[in-house]
Amino acid sequence: MFASKKSLLATLFIAGIASASLANASSTATLVWNGVVPGSTAGDDLIITGIGGSLTAHSGSLTAKEDGTFISDEIVLEAHENTGDASAPVIGDLAAASWTLSNASLTYDNVNVDTATLAVVVNGSTLAVGEGVGGSTGLETITTSVKQTTSLEPSLVAETAAQVSVTFIADAI
Repeated sequence: MFASKKSLLATLFIAGIASASLANASSTATLVWNGVVPGSTAGDDLIITGIGGSLTAHSGSLTAKEDGTFISDEIVLEAHENTGDASAPVIGDLAAASWTLSNASLTYDNVNVDTATLAVVVNGSTLAVGEGVGGSTGLETITTSVKQTTSLEPSLVAETAAQVSVTFIADAI
């Protein structure tokens, strides 16, 4: 009886090892697709466009280094009178606007890296979320770029896709 208990325990032990090795033999991967649809929502008085009144010029590119730092190219935004209305905008003449940075986010493969430092540069000066340019006199155009200036651990950012999304609010002057 003692031998059969030993035999049963040995069999259970081997079966447990076999099932554990089978459980560890499989790999998994999570796939995620994402993207931000660039564009502009018109107000009753203004519509924000890209350079030359383009409605499709709201995307830029960035070139990241191995440590996750990068500098982007520039995107020019223009404020135009909306000679239509918010539901059926018509691009009119350039118009003076007060511009406010309302949101800025950076992810690497959809993951926030807390140690990253995102800077939004507007007309040569860095703006924080909530800050603006144009003031009481307004600006018809702004030139915007982004940069990430902190060297990151390569294990956090190697072979990832960096994505920056920036939102501006323009108010007619």
